[in-house]
Amino acid sequence: MIINSRYIFTGILFNLNIACFGQLKLPKLVSDGMVLQRNTEVKIWGWATSDETVQVHFLGENYTATTSNNGEWEVKLSGLEAGGPHVMQIISKKTIKGVIWYQGESNAERPGEKAELFPSMIQNWREKWNQGDFPFLFVQLHNYMESYDYPTESNWARTREAQKEALKINRKKAVLTFSNVGSGLVVQGSQKPKQFAVAGKDKKFVWAKAKIKGNKIIVWNSEVKKPVAVRYAWADNPEDANLFNKEGLPATPFRTDNW
Repeated sequence: MIINSRYIFTGILFNLNIACFGQLKLPKLVSDGMVLQRNTEVKIWGWATSDETVQVHFLGENYTATTSNNGEWEVKLSGLEAGGPHVMQIISKKTIKGVIWYQGESNAERPGEKAELFPSMIQNWREKWNQGDFPFLFVQLHNYMESYDYPTESNWARTREAQKEALKINRKKAVLTFSNVGSGLVVQGSQKPKQFAVAGKDKKFVWAKAKIKGNKIIVWNSEVKKPVAVRYAWADNPEDANLFNKEGLPATPFRTDNW
C-alpha cells in the first residue's frame, strides 16, 4: 500500500485553556478535536485588541506574536509529528484581577479528582499569567436532583467539599479560610501563630510559619514546595497553640487531610 505523506496528520485534542477574559478570538477551524498536518509549518491565527501579546504553548514549545493595528495575529508551528491527542494553550497577556470559576456537573461522580486537578489548574493559570497570586473564586454546585427526607451519601456534596479544600492551596503556601470567627482572628502570648504544620504529597509534616490575614491563615514552609495538607495543634499536648478569636475563644485542633 502506498500512502501519500501529505495526508498523514498529527491529531490534537484542543483543550485550549484560552486564558483571556477580553477580546481574544479564534476562527471556528481552531477548536477542540482539530487535526493538524505533520511535517510542515502549521499556521494558528486569531484576533485580539491591537498591540497585544499572544502566546501559544504546544508540545513543549512557546510561540509568541503581537497583534497588528487591526488586531490580527498568527504563529507558525513547526516540527509536528504524528501522534496525539495533545493540548494547546493560547494565552493573551491582558491584565487580570481574578477568576470566578463555575464547575460543570459531568464529572460529579468523580469528586476526588477536584482536590488534585483544581489546585493544579489554579497554579498553572497564575504561572501563565505571571501577575501574582490573583484571587480565584468558585461558584459552588447548586441544589439539584431528588430531595430525600432521610440522610444520604452524595457525590455532589463531596464535590462541594473538594472545591472548598482545593482552594486552600496557593502555590507554595496554603490558605485556610475560617468561618464563625466572631470579631476576628488573633494570637495570644506571641506575635505569630504557632502549632501549624504542613505537608506535601509525601505526607511528611514539618513545622510551618503562619500569618493571619483577615479571616484567613496563610501557612508555609520553604522546604515544602507544593503543600497539600495543614494541621493545627495536632498533638496530645499542643501547649503553645495560640490561635483565638477576639472574644477569647480558642480554635479547635484541626487538619485538612484524611491520612
